[in-house]
Amino acid sequence: MVETVLLAILVLGLGKKGIPLAQPESHIPVVDVVYTWVDTSDAKWAAAQQAHKFRGSSPTQSLDNAGEILISLASLEARWPWVGKIHIATAFNQSFKLHSLSQQLQQKISFVDHTDFIPKEFLPTFSAPAIEAHLHRIPGLSEHFIYQNDDFFACPLTAADAFAAGPKGVHVQKFKVFALHAPLFYRTRACTDSKLWAFSLCNTKTAFLRRLPQAVFPNVFWHGAYFLTKQAYKHTWRVFASEMHRVSAHRFRLYRANVQPITLVMNMAVSQGYQQPDFVHRFNGYGVRKQRAFVEDMAKGFDEKGYCQQNAITFFHQALTKSSKDVALSFCHAAFSAFSAGLNQTADKCFCAATPFASKCT
Repeated sequence: MVETVLLAILVLGLGKKGIPLAQPESHIPVVDVVYTWVDTSDAKWAAAQQAHKFRGSSPTQSLDNAGEILISLASLEARWPWVGKIHIATAFNQSFKLHSLSQQLQQKISFVDHTDFIPKEFLPTFSAPAIEAHLHRIPGLSEHFIYQNDDFFACPLTAADAFAAGPKGVHVQKFKVFALHAPLFYRTRACTDSKLWAFSLCNTKTAFLRRLPQAVFPNVFWHGAYFLTKQAYKHTWRVFASEMHRVSAHRFRLYRANVQPITLVMNMAVSQGYQQPDFVHRFNGYGVRKQRAFVEDMAKGFDEKGYCQQNAITFFHQALTKSSKDVALSFCHAAFSAFSAGLNQTADKCFCAATPFASKCT
């Protein structure tokens, strides 16, 4: 009898092929990661963009890439090894080479085309908000998921940290919303200038108060890794169907007419109790003017300058592609060293020698 019990314990403690299960966090739900990415040098994409472009659209942020997403992916394995599948949403069946990444990381990654989750009536689209409005429709996506831009890099965070805890540390399985409580973002002078990105934030709050007059707008704002749930997404679509449809119908950004889907979903998640806000953790970022200082600091020691300190869960390096070639290469070498756990060491000599990074590694 004792032997039977011991055997049962051993079997339950092993996964497929006898691999030990992560017992301490085995009760925590699976959390996938989603990226949006596009290759602007692709002829089909460029031709379609030119064919659908119109003068009234809002300025589009640079979509050019220097391989930052490879470094971002590597940071996930180094800092968030607990995440599940990694879905890279792109257009016209684009993809990029993964061989510079570790085999373990490669097995988690899949490319998903816009046609697989965005209704045909809205395609092709060149608007990030339009794409973001449909992320919850990605086939096989977990209920809890993280959405990242390709220039976001992970800071240390455990799976347990991503979920709210009840009394005496008992987890209640409520996914956190890492955010800022930022009411000033929704009542600045930008609300009077429809050419500015912040104008869409004002549209978001206006739509929320119009549709849910009895609810309190949480004033949640964030620019980092977005922790989201499909349940909150679906509720947002039910309540704000016209707003979400409108932002989807515009193939390019249009600040004056649209809401910000991700921001709307986050505020709905907090307002309706789907997720619990976490205002303690932060994100850190560096802009264009500070790029050289950022790279030099990173090369000296990745965490020494506080990029992943002060409770930061992510940091981002803004507009890396606009920097000079030597700055971009310095960043690559420093990042390769910092995130070596997620990178294939055989690619070390060529990873930073190409643009995009690792595109010519064999």
